[in-house]
Amino acid sequence: MKAIRTKTLVCVALAACGLATHAGTGTATGTPLVVTAVVLSTCAAVSAPVTFGNYQATGSTVNQTGSITVTCTPDVTGYDVLLDKGAGTGASVSQRKMTFLTNTLNYNLYRDLGATQIWGETVGTDTVHQTGSSGTHPIFGLIASNQAVTPGAYSDTVAVTINFVTP
Repeated sequence: MKAIRTKTLVCVALAACGLATHAGTGTATGTPLVVTAVVLSTCAAVSAPVTFGNYQATGSTVNQTGSITVTCTPDVTGYDVLLDKGAGTGASVSQRKMTFLTNTLNYNLYRDLGATQIWGETVGTDTVHQTGSSGTHPIFGLIASNQAVTPGAYSDTVAVTINFVTP
């Protein structure tokens, strides 16, 4: 019996030392993680409004300015800024109209301070062209004098479109 007891003591001693059992740690590898992204060529436009303020039908012409800031991805080599006719009833690019209820107030938007170049939506004719990928473009607004209109708060919404070119 003494031999059995010795054998038990040896096994107990090995377990206490961590040699009889192994709780172990390890590492394993899995399939690699693939990370991808696609960067698209794009432009963004931010408008500063043309706010005419008060208009008096018997007063003089009212002029005001706004701007459009365009920022594109670096691969854009040029762009055109187009302004549509606006949402006013019966409006056209050559005669935009702000509305108040069913009433309209004529105005227009120009590319130049002298109000001789209407800003429209025909590329190469009445739009603003920019070489490069960003720029700020002033908008010159004008309400002609002597319009017989109903008093009220007139407004219009003009859509801005950026046509851009990449290599």
